[in-house]
Amino acid sequence: MDINYYRLPAPAEPAPRDATALSDILALDGPRQDAFTAFTFVPFCHKRCASCAYYKGPAPSPAQRGMLIQRYARCVAANFAWMGSHRRFKGATCCAFYFGGGTASLLAPGDVGFILEEASSQFSLDPTAEITLEGNPLDYHPTYLADIVATGVNRLSIGVQSFSDGTLAMAGTTHRAKDSHNAASAASRAGFRSFNIDLMYGLPGQELSQWQSDVATAVEYDPQSISTFKYKIHPGSLAEWQLIEGRARPQPAGADLFNWYRWTRDLLLSRGYQEGRKGAFHRPGFRQRYNRLTYAAGYELIGLGAGAYGFVNGRVWVGPESADAYMERAERGEFPVVDNVSPKATRPQVLMRSLVGAFMAPELDRGWFKDRFSVDPVDAFPEVFADLEFRHWVNVSPDRLQVTELGLFQQEQILAVLHNSVFGRTMESV
Repeated sequence: MDINYYRLPAPAEPAPRDATALSDILALDGPRQDAFTAFTFVPFCHKRCASCAYYKGPAPSPAQRGMLIQRYARCVAANFAWMGSHRRFKGATCCAFYFGGGTASLLAPGDVGFILEEASSQFSLDPTAEITLEGNPLDYHPTYLADIVATGVNRLSIGVQSFSDGTLAMAGTTHRAKDSHNAASAASRAGFRSFNIDLMYGLPGQELSQWQSDVATAVEYDPQSISTFKYKIHPGSLAEWQLIEGRARPQPAGADLFNWYRWTRDLLLSRGYQEGRKGAFHRPGFRQRYNRLTYAAGYELIGLGAGAYGFVNGRVWVGPESADAYMERAERGEFPVVDNVSPKATRPQVLMRSLVGAFMAPELDRGWFKDRFSVDPVDAFPEVFADLEFRHWVNVSPDRLQVTELGLFQQEQILAVLHNSVFGRTMESV
């Protein structure tokens, strides 16, 4: 079974429906946090792509879309206001805010602005806060982007996936190559602090030359970051059915795809990019803050919306999958709208949660980790790092932990070793 490394500990217990009981579990009236991150999940898409684990439901028809999505945005904004009315977050500083999905670009600029206004009425948005909107190239026309910039969004992420019509057709996207080009061109001129291009590789039948063309094209638009993702075929998806029925060619082999990644890394490093998370490249000074603060640095996360998850007081929560259920409960004032919650993380689990997040990158600065958590990672988990070093997956030096080339190939196994060392069994406090 796949492990969701972003939801640790796993939110497996039904959450209390009583607001007071849930507030007590999350210690919302406890000591105020200095800083946190925020996430809004937009659970609608133009259509379901061939292999997607994040789709919640189709976008309503154009005639109904504005009213329904505005209703949804109002519910999310009210939930943020409710969270911010409690001592733990009232006046606290939000350092990164992420609108994701689904397809967050289905939000009208007015909806984005309303959510940010409601949140900032309770929280303090750091002057340097990274505010990201991700979405579909179809939605990113110049007028929309100008209006989004005016809301305060300063980082745009474009779900390009490919600049090839054939690859996009295999992925089952609604946009085509011309839309990818138009969106990247418009984003480069819209006035964002930075913009990111998402690309996927390893689709059924995709050739290395096609992937190389996609990466080279992305570089031509000079984005501040390029994020590459290995295409995953999820059980029960249309992509899986196409393979079973012989309607799609097999995916490239895993070893071949690692060579694709190495080619991509070498090219982008030679063009002045740096690698943050494995496969995620950025210009100096433009590493994505949201992921680093939320997962590696262990900041608390207010994640709201249908299917969204948060992390507060050592507990992970997740909201209802259904947008209708989310809105109905929000409109009845049943805040926070949460379906499941995790047990409270132990000290070793808190540390390991951040180590898992940190090891999505090729290296970890031991001094940075110790400054953040008051313990050296190797001192906290000596047996784990002895094992990783023995396997030649990680090099341990006095100042850093460096993932080897073999370790990069085995990254999922590294994350599994880290995860299994703590989660699912009791450990003494570190």
